[in-house]
Amino acid sequence: MAYSQPAILADFFNTLPIQEVDFRLDRQRQVNGLAGGEILTADLAPALWAGSMRLATMPKRRAAEVQAVLADLEAPGRSFEVTKAHQIGPASDPAGTLLAGANPTVAEVDATNAHRLKLSGLPAGFAMVPGDFLSFTYDQGSGPRRAFHQVVQGQTADAQGAQAFFMRVQPLVRPGTISGGVTLTRPPMLAVLVPGSVSYGVTFGNTTSGMSFAFRQTLRP
Repeated sequence: MAYSQPAILADFFNTLPIQEVDFRLDRQRQVNGLAGGEILTADLAPALWAGSMRLATMPKRRAAEVQAVLADLEAPGRSFEVTKAHQIGPASDPAGTLLAGANPTVAEVDATNAHRLKLSGLPAGFAMVPGDFLSFTYDQGSGPRRAFHQVVQGQTADAQGAQAFFMRVQPLVRPGTISGGVTLTRPPMLAVLVPGSVSYGVTFGNTTSGMSFAFRQTLRP
């Protein structure tokens, strides 16, 4: 197994025999209930993606390779690329073939609503629909960071491959996002292992089963 740091999708995540996956947007909120039944919420920090993976039973030698990388990734400062398992491209291009020759970019972020952005460089008539994912690099002045978003309200590209209207995404688009390339096929984000979440499994005979881990998005490379 090739292994770089941060560990890119092709070298680690894409090689895993993922059996079960939990993938969600984790909102860090304070919640207060009022006497009248109202519920007040306030964001304490930016929403980050998080989840967990359970791996299928695998040959013990293959499992040993995965275990070695997981042990290394548990060290402070280590990170790896993650994407939505079992989902390659947008719903309009599940295998990523239509996008192979395209050059999608962020065309504009709505100045009054950070949940909305436009794309350009898409195939003519290409539709982005709720549930699709995208990632891109942005910079808040302290170096490049990786953004990862899910489409909530989609749009369809015109004959020139541009979106005539904004589409809504979650979480909000962070400051520092400017026009630049967007990844729609296996869009990666950076993540770290949740401390104490790794199960290295049990080996019986020539196979190892029960391996799992939890991850949380990190914005810093």
